[in-house]
Amino acid sequence: MKKTFSNTELTFENVWAEKQEEYRFIEPEPTVEEKRFKRQLNDAFYRHHYYDEDELEMKFDGIYAEEYFLTAFYYGKKTFFGVEFDDIINYFYPWNPLRDDIKRIEYDLVMFSSHIVAIIEVKDVVCVEDIAKIIKDSETFRLLCPSYSNCKIYIGLVTLTFSPELEQECIKHGIAVIKQIEGTIVINDAHLKEY
Repeated sequence: MKKTFSNTELTFENVWAEKQEEYRFIEPEPTVEEKRFKRQLNDAFYRHHYYDEDELEMKFDGIYAEEYFLTAFYYGKKTFFGVEFDDIINYFYPWNPLRDDIKRIEYDLVMFSSHIVAIIEVKDVVCVEDIAKIIKDSETFRLLCPSYSNCKIYIGLVTLTFSPELEQECIKHGIAVIKQIEGTIVINDAHLKEY
């Protein structure tokens, strides 16, 4: 006797359709919180991404956050994290010729004072697992810049939107949470920790 699926003719298309229906994964309805977070992420994505015609791909426009710090710094507000800084550099790419065993790292924004360095990472999307790499990169800073080896190092993180888990992980590790709220940048550094 010829086996049929759902009383239809046994063709490749019909069998394939039956198998797809059989193995279809039905996702549960997202919660109100998940919908709100996804909507925020989508809004932020379209607000901060642009199409790079030279490289033919979408890129994150983290320049807004970097520009905020640079503009605020050069137009008088030199105090961040409760510290008065002397200089600020974006796209800082240090190199120590005595330590060629260490991979060079590009730091998005670095603020310098005589005894404190603040490293601000500007990332498109950050997972909780990325926090360990951000901390490791900031610790590598001392090896790449030996003249700042005795300085305190503070870390700040800028990303499109902070998930509640990511924000809690930053607070747990003493990383400043820097986010955009309605066109202004808000810095939460009450939990800041020295590295």
